[in-house]
Amino acid sequence: MILSASPALAEITPKSVWDNLNAYYDRYGLTVQTGAVEEAGDVLTVRDLVLSQKAEGSQTVIDMGNLILSATGDGAVKMNIADVATGIMTFDKVSEGEVEAATDDAVEADVEAEAATDDAATDTAPDTDAAPDAAAEPEDSAEAEDDYDDHQPPRQVNFEMRFTSDDITVSEDGDAVLYAYLIPRTDFVVTEIEMQDGLTVSQPLRMTIENLEGHDRVDSTDASGLVQALNATSIAIDFKIDDEDAQGTGNFLLTGMTADSKVSSTAGFGADVDMAKMLQDGFSLASDIAFSKISGAIDMQTVDDEGQRQPVRINMDSRDIKIGVGMDKTRLSYAVSSGPGSADFTVPDVPVPVGYELAAASLKVELPVSAGSDPQPFSFHYLLDQVVLKDQVWAIFDPNMALPRDPAQLDIDVSGNVVMERDLFDSEHMHRAEALDDPDLTDEQREAIIDEMSPPFTMADLSLNNVALALMGASAQFQGKLTTPDGDASEPVGTITGRFQGIQALTQKLQASGLIPAEQAAMLPMMLGMFAKPDPQAADTMTTEIEFREGGQVFANGQQVR
Repeated sequence: MILSASPALAEITPKSVWDNLNAYYDRYGLTVQTGAVEEAGDVLTVRDLVLSQKAEGSQTVIDMGNLILSATGDGAVKMNIADVATGIMTFDKVSEGEVEAATDDAVEADVEAEAATDDAATDTAPDTDAAPDAAAEPEDSAEAEDDYDDHQPPRQVNFEMRFTSDDITVSEDGDAVLYAYLIPRTDFVVTEIEMQDGLTVSQPLRMTIENLEGHDRVDSTDASGLVQALNATSIAIDFKIDDEDAQGTGNFLLTGMTADSKVSSTAGFGADVDMAKMLQDGFSLASDIAFSKISGAIDMQTVDDEGQRQPVRINMDSRDIKIGVGMDKTRLSYAVSSGPGSADFTVPDVPVPVGYELAAASLKVELPVSAGSDPQPFSFHYLLDQVVLKDQVWAIFDPNMALPRDPAQLDIDVSGNVVMERDLFDSEHMHRAEALDDPDLTDEQREAIIDEMSPPFTMADLSLNNVALALMGASAQFQGKLTTPDGDASEPVGTITGRFQGIQALTQKLQASGLIPAEQAAMLPMMLGMFAKPDPQAADTMTTEIEFREGGQVFANGQQVR
């Protein structure tokens, strides 16, 4: 709330700052309440400032205390905020119908799981004519209701924010207004969570930000443009877990944070935001955030089906993390990447701690947003680079070290074009998806809604730029391109080529290690031989060419397979 207080100003005075703060809050769907607004010379004091905002199913109210705006004498305004701000988030009460629906779903899941277990045990369990236990259904219902209670949403969340020695200054910057701030320490504490059944959790979360420094540059005309740049030395997050199924603590430390963002909007935000309309009206967002290091640990005790406590420990470390988000009326993009990282786990039913290390990981997705009759490009790229399982993991299934322990790598790089039948954020279809949560829907109504929730696009073409997996000394790689002349993805046209290396050697080592029986080891090359052929120029290498023709015909290396 404080960092977003960046209105457009024509003249930098305490009164103009306060007037435009009101306009800014109104633009972003916030309701402002005050006890009094007092002016005395070059000082304006806002007493008992309360900001509130409604959203679907919830409301947030923040008591900001007193806000003091003082002219500095050099054309700027000093903003002093209260040391402590308190807030309350309230959520709509869960209806009895939703409770019954959640319980029914849990019962059905329990029954299906029990049936699956019974089916799996049929081969070993003796037949019996005994009647089913009449008390089973009530017992399942009670367990399901308990399970629901453990995962019900909260009724109210109380929190507070503490600011130490904050320094916020408002000044002119050409045709814009610049908010510069330095807050040596910010503490955000969830003081209490009250559940729907009245149970409370005390102080489950604390977040501390050290040396938050930055500036917001806002268009001085209508606040339609906002450029932000900020950094922080560290962000520490501590939380506790305390319920019937698990108890424990966790902490994460994010260091070396930098963030840059640019937002442009011609319309305000409110409780009923129509994202599709906002995008068409010119809303755009570009945001990048980076951390030099993220480390964390979770240490807790879980309870198994027999009521026995079992330890769960997780330690993770990652460096050079970058996250980018972009959005406008044409494109939606999301990218996240990290450098070297590692993780260690101690989990139930695994006799030793397990873990892995990797050199890098990344995910990048770009999607079209707006409906149109012409094909629009999309892309998806996922990479796991040089993944190494730790020796404790290998020792579980390969104690004799029969298998190659080469680093693994997964690379999925695909792109193509789609025809957007409707906007990606089409409000009608998004509300239709939300309607599935209605516990009073009949099966027929639910099926009708699902039938109407078709994907927003049809595939025009798909390119496999590179789909590759390297594991235990073997590798597989594919490239190719498919098109859908009639928009029918079930009958594409095009060619995919593939290359397999080291499969035969890996199969023999898997057999020698006892992980697969001899008959399966013999069948694998035969099955692969149906779709691939040996490369005469490379040992233990096979290639394949899969051709998709019109009419749904499929050929593998010239031989028709469909």
